Amino acid sequence: MNPRTDDRHPLELLPEYVNGRLGAQDAAAVRAHLDGCEECRTELGAWRAVSGAAEPFSPASVSLPAGLADRVSEAVAREVAAADTARRPGGVVPRFRWLAGFVAAQAPLVRREIWPASTVVMFIGAAVSLIAGSDRGVPGAALSLLAPLAAALGVALIYGQENDPGLELALATPTSPRLVVVARLVVVLAWDLTLALAASAVLAVTNGPAVFVPVVSAWLGPMLLLGCLVLLLSLFVHSSLAIATAMVVWVVRAMAVSGETHIRSFSALADALNSVWQTSPATLALALALLVAAVLIAPYREPFGSRPSI
Repeated sequence: MNPRTDDRHPLELLPEYVNGRLGAQDAAAVRAHLDGCEECRTELGAWRAVSGAAEPFSPASVSLPAGLADRVSEAVAREVAAADTARRPGGVVPRFRWLAGFVAAQAPLVRREIWPASTVVMFIGAAVSLIAGSDRGVPGAALSLLAPLAAALGVALIYGQENDPGLELALATPTSPRLVVVARLVVVLAWDLTLALAASAVLAVTNGPAVFVPVVSAWLGPMLLLGCLVLLLSLFVHSSLAIATAMVVWVVRAMAVSGETHIRSFSALADALNSVWQTSPATLALALALLVAAVLIAPYREPFGSRPSI
């Protein structure tokens, strides 16, 4: 007798025997036993009654409503076609809508700490500028110093496995890494530009409308330049080096503004910063060149990003 049975009756095998799931050897043994055991035949009859009662509810006996399978197939085909159209939109307006939706979808993937941190830094810059008043005839010196720093620190954290745990899944999709980088850069810079413009508007209200353009000019070029430089460094090496670079540039610029650049090396660096810390064609062209380099590096970021952090 099979080890799954006791010494007298194969009771544990009867359910499988009724359903035809026993192996040939076990089934033969059970049939031989049933020929001479009235008790087991009675038990077998009970199991057959249970099997017969359950048969109407088996998956094979359930019928779908007429046309349901066809409707489901058509709905799936429509969804697939819509997704394919969304991936490859035709025309200027559909493409713009798709890009706008893609950029908006990147906002939740950016580190949440960026939003409050940028807001606090911009608020401090506006508050100090309001309290200090005009510096050398141009109000907003503190804002022009802090706005680029806030943007740079945010940009340093927009991309890379250390900043986005889900990046590996995103890269497994057909979406280009270059597009992801540009979209996240647009999200962060748009936030910082909005904050800085709002702060500049506040300064214009308190100091007169004529100061709005000079204040914006004081921080716009440096913000774009420092942000693109930090993005390139974060992609090429690591976010920590990009943040450290931004802090060094900020310290040197702060020393230059305060006049504390007595050290020769700092003086040379401060002079170089003074030539680009403005909104000029040269500064904007340099920022664009750094951005292009960063975008070109983006698909190959992982080999560089795998280097040990410093």
